[in-house]
Amino acid sequence: MPSCSTHIFDTLLPFPYSPLFQYATDFYKALVNVTSGIMLPLTTADLLAHAIVGLVLENLDMERLVREVGQAVAQRILGNNESVDDVARELHEKLLLRNESTKKVVIESIYRDSEEAKHNVEVFSRATNLQEARPHLRKVRHS
Repeated sequence: MPSCSTHIFDTLLPFPYSPLFQYATDFYKALVNVTSGIMLPLTTADLLAHAIVGLVLENLDMERLVREVGQAVAQRILGNNESVDDVARELHEKLLLRNESTKKVVIESIYRDSEEAKHNVEVFSRATNLQEARPHLRKVRHS
């Protein structure tokens, strides 16, 4: 991935007003991928509060688990040179025995996936600016 100072998203101005607006969904999917975020389709504002609360609860669950076992896992991997796979497998088994679970929010996409759209997401993710991305974008049919 390009350095932070030269990434396409650093120079984002009023994208919706550009001639690339037809690629807005692909652009925002790329932004979500690069930032490890989530893309919420706002078809109705009624669901927004539920989505936010669910995502916060999911994050709190994960933070709690990391606080509980993170240091021990890091010590085993870094200090004892144990394999990540072995430690992860054992941790998973222990969490199952403790009947531990975390909340996971699942938000169904309202967007149609296509090879062209996936290609465009990849182009936007790697480009350093919109001008660099533009000649490589593919027209998405029926989006």
